[in-house]
Amino acid sequence: MTNPDYPAVAALGVALDLVLGMGVEAIGHRVAETLGDLLDAARGAGARVLHDELPPAERGGIAAFTIPGRDPAAVHAVLGAAGLTTTLRGDWIRLSPHASTPRQAAQRLASTLRNTR
Repeated sequence: MTNPDYPAVAALGVALDLVLGMGVEAIGHRVAETLGDLLDAARGAGARVLHDELPPAERGGIAAFTIPGRDPAAVHAVLGAAGLTTTLRGDWIRLSPHASTPRQAAQRLASTLRNTR
């Protein structure tokens, strides 16, 4: 046996309060909207989006893109340096926004991708 992790228990309580207060549907809508904005920003920079035929609401809050002719690892590194958290999966850069992802993230993504050509 060990002692309970009180900070983790408190954090879980706050998270549950947020989910219950906002509602699962509203959270899902916010994540889908943010993901759509991020993908529009990536497309504007010439990105190819994996499974682009899926609407954002059906992506489960996750999508991936690549920019033809550009090294995915280098693009991923530049995004990280700009304060954007993405995941590199092979040749694809994965986006998975949260309900708390700021709206400015799409603008930062667009600006960073435009300035790394």
